[in-house]
Amino acid sequence: MALVAFATLVPLLAAPLQSGAASGSSTLEARAAVIAEQLGADQARLATIGDRYVTASASLRRARDAAAAGARAVSADQHRLVGERSKLRSSAVQAYVDAGSTSGVALYLTGDAEGVATGRAYLDAANGQLTSALAVLSNDEHRLHVLVATENGEAAAAAAALQTTEAERAGALSTFAQERSALSSVRGQLALARLVAAREAAAAQAAAAARAQAAAAAAAAAAAAAAQATASTTAATPASLTSSGPPSITSVLAGPSSSAIPAGSLPSAFAGIRNCESSGDYSLNTGNGYYGAYQFSAGTWSGLGGAGLASAAPPAAQDAAAYRLYQRDGFASWPECAAILGL
Repeated sequence: MALVAFATLVPLLAAPLQSGAASGSSTLEARAAVIAEQLGADQARLATIGDRYVTASASLRRARDAAAAGARAVSADQHRLVGERSKLRSSAVQAYVDAGSTSGVALYLTGDAEGVATGRAYLDAANGQLTSALAVLSNDEHRLHVLVATENGEAAAAAAALQTTEAERAGALSTFAQERSALSSVRGQLALARLVAAREAAAAQAAAAARAQAAAAAAAAAAAAAAQATASTTAATPASLTSSGPPSITSVLAGPSSSAIPAGSLPSAFAGIRNCESSGDYSLNTGNGYYGAYQFSAGTWSGLGGAGLASAAPPAAQDAAAYRLYQRDGFASWPECAAILGL
């Protein structure tokens, strides 16, 4: 029964963990509960089998002791029977000798009729005793053979019962060991799943805190960044950008805008984008494939008319290029920072 019950646990043990840490922990906890419950039932069953095993062992010892005692008794009785047969044989010989010396013919010839009758009576009695003694000996031999056969049969039955109990006990022990190993494995997986869930939760909290900190820093630096943007427009715009016709960032951010964002707040919005993307560093080049204050990719910068890398261009050129990109796509070119700033 335990083997069948353990077989029902195999699909649970073989089932893969779900992708979510929480659902994986829940599944593992369910598996551990099922295995633990089965372990309790099998432990009780193993105790019952153990009691039967002890009883069978004691029965076998008693049967073997009885068989050994019977064998000793048979040996003693056989020895006694040999002696009795020897005595009977000697008595028979002696009776024959005595009968010969006092035979009926000899007594008749001497005219001793009384002696003839006495001799015959003696022979009859001796013959009866011998017959009775032989019958008793035969009965004793038969009884001993029956006793030995019975005790040997009981010992064989006890040995068979012990063997059956031993096999059942070995199977139950094997099943119990497999279930304990399975429970240990599931508990290990459960601990790992909980650790992964804790790390994921910590990472999510850290990411949320970082986004909140970035948003706060962007909002706090908006005013200062707007002033920096206004000051940076005094620099000359490169010919590669002015030739395509974008207005300078000063006139763009200070003048009326076709965007849904009020003109007065546009400089603050661009300052927030710069602060979020690069902390306002126009020369930023970390080697990640994005350059400058607005983190232009090389392809985007080239498509906007820029030469070289954006991180090497003056701030005014980067501002003008950013405005052109904004006119074309809005703030969708900076999706994460736009989401943080609420743009």
